[in-house]
Amino acid sequence: MKFSVEGFVARKGIKKFKIEAEASNEKHAAALVITKIGSKQGVKKNAIRIESVNKVD
Repeated sequence: MKFSVEGFVARKGIKKFKIEAEASNEKHAAALVITKIGSKQGVKKNAIRIESVNKVD
């Protein structure tokens, strides 16, 4: 299933994001996005805030 994950990174101002992820459920999609952003931006998990996770048709 495909999910749309929205949130922001609280680091030197707020940087919003909206990423689509292929995952088995909403929790898994949020975890994948946190891992992806953390590795690319060098941000710790506790600085990433997920606002919503929605299933994409």
